[in-house]
Amino acid sequence: MKKAAVGLAGLTALYTLSLTGLAIAQDPVAEGKKMYEQECASCHMANGAGSGIYPAVNNLSKEKGLEMLKGYRDGTYGGSMKSVMVPFVKGKTDQQLEALAAYMATLKK
Repeated sequence: MKKAAVGLAGLTALYTLSLTGLAIAQDPVAEGKKMYEQECASCHMANGAGSGIYPAVNNLSKEKGLEMLKGYRDGTYGGSMKSVMVPFVKGKTDQQLEALAAYMATLKK
């Protein structure tokens, strides 16, 4: 009986986690869009055109965007804006960064 009570809570947590992972796996662009709107658009603009000191990201391929995002996360990329970007990518998984890069690649000038 103990296992059933603990098992239900565990199953609920696993179900929630698997749905989150499944959502990213099934539609990475939609997940990337959500992240972009919440964390990137205020500086890089909704259309990715950038503003002032914040560069445009609407001209990046998925591969280049992913390279940059991972580089900011691991400290191998970025110039003067590195310190601004690191907090946004530091806790992100590869899968989340891939979703974000996939969405950014849909942004066109």
